[in-house]
Amino acid sequence: MAVHAHRWSKLVLLSVVHTAPKVRERSAAALEIGVPAMMPQQEAVVAGLIPELKSTLIPELTKLFKPNQEEFVLKVWGSIITLLGKSIHKGGSVINGLLGIVEQGFKSAYIDTRVASYVAWKHLINNFATNPDTISNAKRLKLLLQPLLMNSTKQESVAVVRLDTWWHLAQTLGTNLPPNFEQVCGPLLQFTLGLTPGLPTPATPAGGKMLLATTPQRRGSFPAPNPATPRTPGVGGGHPPSKAIQLIGAEILLHLLGKTGTAAAAKLTLAPLHEELITSPAFFIKHAETFIRATQEAMCAIGSDLQEVVVLNIWSSLTGHIRQALQEGPRKDSQISDMFSQYLACTQEVVASRKLRAGVMLKLLEEVSSLPQKVLSSTSYCHGGSKDVMNGTPALVLLQLLLESPDLIQACSTEERYFTVFQSLVSCGASRPTSFLGFSQSVLQNLDKTAG
Repeated sequence: MAVHAHRWSKLVLLSVVHTAPKVRERSAAALEIGVPAMMPQQEAVVAGLIPELKSTLIPELTKLFKPNQEEFVLKVWGSIITLLGKSIHKGGSVINGLLGIVEQGFKSAYIDTRVASYVAWKHLINNFATNPDTISNAKRLKLLLQPLLMNSTKQESVAVVRLDTWWHLAQTLGTNLPPNFEQVCGPLLQFTLGLTPGLPTPATPAGGKMLLATTPQRRGSFPAPNPATPRTPGVGGGHPPSKAIQLIGAEILLHLLGKTGTAAAAKLTLAPLHEELITSPAFFIKHAETFIRATQEAMCAIGSDLQEVVVLNIWSSLTGHIRQALQEGPRKDSQISDMFSQYLACTQEVVASRKLRAGVMLKLLEEVSSLPQKVLSSTSYCHGGSKDVMNGTPALVLLQLLLESPDLIQACSTEERYFTVFQSLVSCGASRPTSFLGFSQSVLQNLDKTAG
């Protein structure tokens, strides 16, 4: 059967636009089953397919794209994209004609049609992924991101499938994900966790052609969108994410921060990345603000709904990267200072939100208290507005959280772990001879305040 695929494939492909509905349905089913058999003869099949696409298939599929037929057309579209393989990597009238079809799906008023469009879009992602240079090309990646960056999704069912396709792109990029973090992962975290504007978000066309509609003249690139095309504000300017999306967002954050296989005990809905994202302190330091803000948002917004193992693994991974950056990053670098100040502020916000159980909060503080003593006892960081430079050390800030949190005092103050953390922080703060008396006085004042 596969040997003669170039002969029977044309008959099957042309039949998917037959005037009789039953013939179309059976042909589409045969096409889906037959694609694997056609792949060994892909070059010959594509040679015969391209002329038919230009003359018949694209015009007829465009006409067929109407109520009750959209999902059928999009299913056929995915099979055709798979068959075309590398023949569409350099652009041309065929890919642009096909993009015009799926564009209608993304703009449809019907939920099922938009869902089917995102499912079909995975075929284009997989097609481009057959060549790492193609999927990582700036213009092709921008094309793949266009429907994912649309901020008009209101229905949760559409948002979930959109998110699944987005994560599929992140996984498929593999080792090309780190250099494209700001384009792919920044907006993804913004979409799932509802981060406030501030993350760099690529603009996407709001009107006119959402996808590229002209054929590039120079080799190996799609054309840039028309400068006159209006732009949307960004992913973060859309509707607030639902709790279901936020929960998936926390999983994404876990996968981005952790190594493959992290949190094996958790019940996760998404598969991990195929390649580790954070491979050096320099990469983490560069994107630390994004990771810290995402962690804060996840725990302050939906901390009470997250599995404890997810919370602990996110925090442990984040703290691990902070520790490595402090130990191996450039010394006397303002980025390091800003990173740790943001992390400390995040810790304060998470405890203040009271979204986590007291026992979990104590474990988070225990993780922070394990950071290097020279960092916790330093006066070089900003601590949530503390004006007392001599005594304003991270250790003192953490002690205040430990002593002033009603939940921790009520539920954990008799636990050995609580006293261990307290003792560790006191030892860190008291390790500086020049500020020993002032630090001790501040601790005593906090103890008196707690006792009173």
